[in-house]
Amino acid sequence: MSSKDNHLLLGALLLIIAATVGYLFSAKGAISTEEQLQGLFSRQQELRQSLLTWLVEQNPEKIDATLARHIADSYFELGQYPWALVYYGRAKALTPRDRAVQGGWQSSLQKMGIESNSSSSHRLFMPFEGLLSLQEAIALLPLCSFLSLLSFFGYVWLRRRELQGATVLWAAMALFLAGDIFYSKYMMPAKAVVVAPAQLYPFPSLKAIALEQSLLVPGDLIDVIEISSDGRWLKVSTSDKRFGYAPYTALGLIN
Repeated sequence: MSSKDNHLLLGALLLIIAATVGYLFSAKGAISTEEQLQGLFSRQQELRQSLLTWLVEQNPEKIDATLARHIADSYFELGQYPWALVYYGRAKALTPRDRAVQGGWQSSLQKMGIESNSSSSHRLFMPFEGLLSLQEAIALLPLCSFLSLLSFFGYVWLRRRELQGATVLWAAMALFLAGDIFYSKYMMPAKAVVVAPAQLYPFPSLKAIALEQSLLVPGDLIDVIEISSDGRWLKVSTSDKRFGYAPYTALGLIN
């Protein structure tokens, strides 16, 4: 082999060695970058979870529809779908016409393998469900009452058939709203989502023997009938008509 061939072979070997070393360094850098990204993502998840916990603990009764939706979106991204259902349910109760909230509710149900025909509320008059929130119904009641009285006095004064019809219309609307508000506030059971597996008990005590076939599955929507005196137990009714007490830590209240 000539001296020229030796130089060519040596050059080729050096190129191969340089390429190998470069690849190893780039692979190490890629692995390091991937590890850094995973660590950053993990820290972001922990920070988001801590923020959610702080928000919920600080003002659980002062969460408006927008904040409830943002909290629900965050729980959805974290993969905590039962808690996402809780806050999508709260947002639905406040803004029933919000399609983004409805979509998040349906997506959470699908992620948990639950049929999407479940509802987060049982309002008395179904036409109002999905159209008006309870707060909106309360705001509209005085207006409908005032318009019905105005139409009535107008009819008494002018004796116009149109005013008579308007009186009946506004009075009927006011009665429907009043009945819906009364039922929603004083008769309708509170709704809750099961957020952790739990058993149903005949009495509010862990010393009691759990009821047969009483396992509550995360994601189930249940009715809350009453709260124990110490606030640690909720008497509930499931969709398949099972009754019993469940620890409050296993449930997330919607309303």
